[in-house]
Amino acid sequence: MSYYGARNRLTKLMLDKVENDNFLSQIDHTQWYIIPDLDQLSSIKHLFVHLDKDTETKNFLDNCYAKSEHFFTQLMHSFVLSFLQYFMAITSINGLLQRGSMFVFSQEQFKTLIDFQSESKLDNLLDLGAGDGQVTSKMAPFFQNVYTTEMSTTMRWRLQQKDFR
Repeated sequence: MSYYGARNRLTKLMLDKVENDNFLSQIDHTQWYIIPDLDQLSSIKHLFVHLDKDTETKNFLDNCYAKSEHFFTQLMHSFVLSFLQYFMAITSINGLLQRGSMFVFSQEQFKTLIDFQSESKLDNLLDLGAGDGQVTSKMAPFFQNVYTTEMSTTMRWRLQQKDFR
């Protein structure tokens, strides 16, 4: 929604945030885990692994909402991004600011996806484009050796901080 009464950009952004927060608070997250026409996909239906929003996922979402409330932090990130984007890729800037970490699945969801039931670890994991290693850290406990690749120098630095090779 556009706020014509709001004259400056910051006021418009704040009003948009309130509107987006209201919208997000009304979303039924259980719908994220449903494929509406799965019965019609009989040839691949047996491959589908149903997951639910677990505690780790809920905590991640709650943390995202909480961080979005930190007005001065968001303002500082916006300022730094505006300045550094002339010199660096946005991925590298996010790595410096420790923002934009991906959350694809929780550790328990990954364990379910790979049907991990063994006491011994799997051999090797290669994560291509590992970013800051947040997703890799969910998978790593199930493997003896973990290897990562990443183009961004800043993200490689973040991976080294987490002891990924």
